[in-house]
Amino acid sequence: SAGMAFANNQIPQNRISPIARQLLAFVPEPNIAGAPLGQNNYQKAQTREKTTDA
Repeated sequence: SAGMAFANNQIPQNRISPIARQLLAFVPEPNIAGAPLGQNNYQKAQTREKTTDA
C-alpha cells in the first residue's frame, strides 16, 4: 500500500542516510533538459582507444 507523498515529491534530507548521501555524490546530475520521463537525461562523450592492429 502507498503512504503519503512527500512534499514537492522530494525526500527530505533528514530521511536520507549518511551512507546513501555519500553514494549519491557519485551519481551525475542530469545534463539533458526536457527529456521525457523514463528516458535518459544524462549524456557523456567517451573516447575509445583502438587496441587492435590495422
